[in-house]
Amino acid sequence: MFIVTLRLVGPADAYIDPEKFRTLLSTHFEPADQIEHLWARSQAGRIDVAVFVLADGEADALLTSRAAYQRVASHLPILTPWRLLDT
Repeated sequence: MFIVTLRLVGPADAYIDPEKFRTLLSTHFEPADQIEHLWARSQAGRIDVAVFVLADGEADALLTSRAAYQRVASHLPILTPWRLLDT
């Protein structure tokens, strides 16, 4: 298992409750994503995420985590203003 950190940025006044964010993503992940757990911390304009993912290596874990987030975000309008930073 690997832990991948992601950072999202949005408008300076944008805020999503971290529990709501975790629930939104977790309910839309697919079994093939192999994401075991998700942690999030949120403040205005920023969401920090730790994704616990089963993968063969660190690079696979990062690619899987980013792809899973982008897939889910593309279907949830509430996440439209949030941009995934390159890390």
